[in-house]
Amino acid sequence: MRQTCRWIVLGVLLGAVSVAATAQHATQGVTIIVEEVNNLSVAADVSMALSSAPEHPAPEADAVATATYAFSTNGYGKKITGQLGAGFTADLALDVALAAPTASGSSTGSRTLDSANAVDLVTGISRVTQSGLGVNYSVSPTDDARSSSEQGGSQTVTFTVTDR
Repeated sequence: MRQTCRWIVLGVLLGAVSVAATAQHATQGVTIIVEEVNNLSVAADVSMALSSAPEHPAPEADAVATATYAFSTNGYGKKITGQLGAGFTADLALDVALAAPTASGSSTGSRTLDSANAVDLVTGISRVTQSGLGVNYSVSPTDDARSSSEQGGSQTVTFTVTDR
C-alpha cells in the first residue's frame, strides 16, 4: 500500500507540474499608420522693379528676382502648384519657375500665374527632402501696360502641395 501511495503522490505532483508549465497564449493584431507629411517653405519675400523711359511712363522691360524654397514629403505622386492672390493688375504678367528636387519630380518651366486658376509648377514628386531649390520670378508689362501709367504693387503668390 505504501508503494501505491507513493505512485499516487508522484502522479499528482507530476500532474500539477505539467498544469503549471502550460502557458497561456493570446495574439493581438497591431496596425501602424504612418501619417503623410508634406512640408513646403519659401525664403524671404522678393522685390522687382520695372524700368521705364522718361518719354514712356509705362514699363518697357522685364524684371526678374530669385529666391529659394525647401520641400519635404514622405508621400508619392505629389505636385506643387502656384496661384496669385486676387487684385493683381492686368497690366503686368508674373511668371514663376520652381526647380524640381534632384531626386524626384519634374519642373514644368516658367508659368504665368493668375488668380483664377492654380498652375502646376513641379510634378511627380515622391519621398524627398531638399532645401535651397530655386524660385525664379519674372514680371513683364503686357501690351496694355505700355499705354498705361498704372503702378505695380505687392501681391501674394500661394504655393500648394497636392496629389497629382
